[in-house]
Amino acid sequence: MLALLKDRATPDDYQALAPRVAQGIDAINDALLNPVLAAHPELFDRIEAELEAHGRID
Repeated sequence: MLALLKDRATPDDYQALAPRVAQGIDAINDALLNPVLAAHPELFDRIEAELEAHGRID
């Protein structure tokens, strides 16, 4: 989403909006991942390893 914003927004709009978009993405990740990790703590290491290796979770 941030890449799309960067591609389509003016630099000033991107600077103004990017932190808010990032906060929204973070809130969604917390809302989705925290319950999953609480139920399946073994996934934490896998997620961290995939983020480090690929920059994303496959």
